[in-house]
Amino acid sequence: MSSGTARQARGMVTIAAIGALCAFAAPAAAAVPHRGEVVDLGLLPGGTQSTAGLIAEDGTVVGQASTADGTGHAVRWSRNGRITDLGTLPGHTQSAVTATNSTGELVGISNAPALVPDNAVRWDRRGQIHAMAPEAYSSTPVDVNDHGQVAGVVETGTTSQAVVWSRDGHITYLPVLPDAQTSSAVGITAGGTVAGIVRSPYVDGPQYAVRWRPGPALEVLDSYPDGWGLWLAGIDDHGLVSGSVYTDQGQRALRWDATGHVSELTVPADTTESYATAVGPEGYVIGAVSTPNGQHMARWAPSGALTLLDNVPSSSFSTVAAVNARGEVVGQVTLPDYSTHAVRWNRSGRVTLLPRLPGGGPYAAAADINDHGTVVGYVITAGGYPHAAVWRR
Repeated sequence: MSSGTARQARGMVTIAAIGALCAFAAPAAAAVPHRGEVVDLGLLPGGTQSTAGLIAEDGTVVGQASTADGTGHAVRWSRNGRITDLGTLPGHTQSAVTATNSTGELVGISNAPALVPDNAVRWDRRGQIHAMAPEAYSSTPVDVNDHGQVAGVVETGTTSQAVVWSRDGHITYLPVLPDAQTSSAVGITAGGTVAGIVRSPYVDGPQYAVRWRPGPALEVLDSYPDGWGLWLAGIDDHGLVSGSVYTDQGQRALRWDATGHVSELTVPADTTESYATAVGPEGYVIGAVSTPNGQHMARWAPSGALTLLDNVPSSSFSTVAAVNARGEVVGQVTLPDYSTHAVRWNRSGRVTLLPRLPGGGPYAAAADINDHGTVVGYVITAGGYPHAAVWRR
């Protein structure tokens, strides 16, 4: 996440993935309290499925919806709920949005079935699609700042490399190390600093958390002692990077400061594992903490202070998806009967179940929340199809 005005979809759920969940999950629902108002955002003409992944501060929502022929297209809903098909590149059949900024620019991928690789694309404020990389390469944008700079990854067939695209389409390949020549990017700040990982292509080879300063200049961040299996959650606009690393004692949630020094994020004394999954506006980090008494979803403030988020009574599993500049968190809980609820945690860590559709199916999940507290995600209809949804207070 680059700033409080840019939004990034980390592992956006597509309509295909949700369809698989509906096919194989148990059908029962648990009777649990809920609050708020849910609105079904609807479908493209002839389509049967949709999901929402990001919401802007002005209430614009982006996601994916099926067309009449069943393929998934990137879509945008206006503040009044009007849906627009954002289309694909010529000859392609599918598209998805991965990030947006406060100016209304969107970035994502366009592709076709079978062996055609993903192609990075940008949609301008009018919704016109533009290719960002030659189709001979598989390319994926992961974040965009308000200057139109896009961080992402380009794969050549033999390696992958972190890149930055300028607003006018110029691509800069970010430098790597002699012993680690494969790289990936996870986010870009308002000032153009990119966070990512450089690694050896070999399984047991070295890997390093890095920042690329404008220039570009490569900065290798401190390694965590005895750590392996490095994963980065993102970077905030102060340049602080958060992520996780595996150790022989389990996962550890980490933060790298402005000088590149690494430290563990604050956890209770009896913690057995911790991990970070996303970085939000103003430097909030979300993830999870495990103790002998079980697992709690967690939020770390910019100061590093930890808040353990309430568990839903009798729930069997929780996940966190996004955090806004106020520290409100959204995600999903799974109940013992395998039904799911979208949830919101307030600044104090108190949890609220968000309602499903009246008469609808027993599954729902939240994907993003803006600074006004409006939440987006998906719900299941009575017919068993996922529909994009928005929850208002």
